[in-house]
Amino acid sequence: MADAPPVRDRAATRQQLAEMRSRLLGNLGKQIDGGDLALLASVQGAIAAMDADGSASVAVAPGGRAILADDGQTISLTIYTEAAAATGAALTAERALALAGELITAARRRLHD
Repeated sequence: MADAPPVRDRAATRQQLAEMRSRLLGNLGKQIDGGDLALLASVQGAIAAMDADGSASVAVAPGGRAILADDGQTISLTIYTEAAAATGAALTAERALALAGELITAARRRLHD
């Protein structure tokens, strides 16, 4: 198996994949296309593989802001980077509660350090 690329290359690759995912999600908002859907699944798989293989140590740039939207049917979380790139996710009520707990726990650890 080939050696993993250096961290800086992995970070740039991951950022490019995240930007591609955002573009594909935007395309799906206009029209559902099988090619875009398949590519989106592949891009998401590549991001997950990078995250799972120990590259979690790659520094992720903090989001410029996060927006939570609830229209009464869907809970959506959108994160914008300082460069205005965005990624978003729809959350179930259960996942939103779990995420809230994880965020509070992580923030609490940092506030007490």
